[in-house]
Amino acid sequence: MTMYAAPETPLVEQFRELLGQNGANENAIQTFLEQNITLMLTPGLLNHGLHQNCLISKFPIGERIADFAYLTKSSDEWKLILVELEDPGKKLFVSSSKHHSFSAQMNDAIAQIDVWREYWTANRRAVVETIEPILVPPNMRRNSISLECVLIIGRSAEKDHDEAKRSRLAALRADKRIQVMTYDTLIRAVAEEPQKPRAILTKTGFGFRLRSVEGFPKDLFGRVYSEHLTVDPEPEKALRDAGYDIDAWLANELLTVDGKLPLAGAWKRAEEAGFNSFRVNVLKAAEKRRRTGNDGPRS
Repeated sequence: MTMYAAPETPLVEQFRELLGQNGANENAIQTFLEQNITLMLTPGLLNHGLHQNCLISKFPIGERIADFAYLTKSSDEWKLILVELEDPGKKLFVSSSKHHSFSAQMNDAIAQIDVWREYWTANRRAVVETIEPILVPPNMRRNSISLECVLIIGRSAEKDHDEAKRSRLAALRADKRIQVMTYDTLIRAVAEEPQKPRAILTKTGFGFRLRSVEGFPKDLFGRVYSEHLTVDPEPEKALRDAGYDIDAWLANELLTVDGKLPLAGAWKRAEEAGFNSFRVNVLKAAEKRRRTGNDGPRS
């Protein structure tokens, strides 16, 4: 039976062209991925998926920077996953090695990730505090959190038909929780199953900044107050156009109704929009509980 590769979209073709350019480095690749975030894979997700549908760009970990980071959770655990981008032209293995030794470039990349993990081990509480504003809901902050790492480097040709090399990479994942992917892996995966649009955050001193909404964040404005989150002008316009009540959120009201609207007055808006009486009564009861202080503490 003949297997056919999925046809490449113009975006994937542009990405492949970028990877083939002389001098293409991780900075150019990160810029392209941020502008076309559907090309970025997010391996290692737990059953709640990508937390808040957000990736974090240039996440600080001690004195180093992870090119991307993201959170994922289940009912009883969190994972913080850090991503290192390396040049597509770097080799994974020493060409002449009979023992399938990693190249110096590969070892340097692994050493970078080792520094992240050493910092995490010694300063876990400090790292968790930097992401605490988006570790929501607050009652799940007590759950355990682990660190995993993804290394994207090189091309697939040198390993695809060599079982021993693939075994070395599998051992690296098992021993150090580092998942290695090549840029060809990204291209194949996205060509077969395009990724969903996602939002991009950047860490700030007091919280986070929302830089891009190629995909809208999930429940971000229903969980995170404006004291811990700023929004750049372009995504703010997109959010307003999509019906988010940003003015209410800036006035310190969480957008808990469909992730877009504040609870105050929501039942009235629902009634005017012709929602069924059950939905209207649920919103009315929720607003009453909020007014009487029976809706739980502010996080």
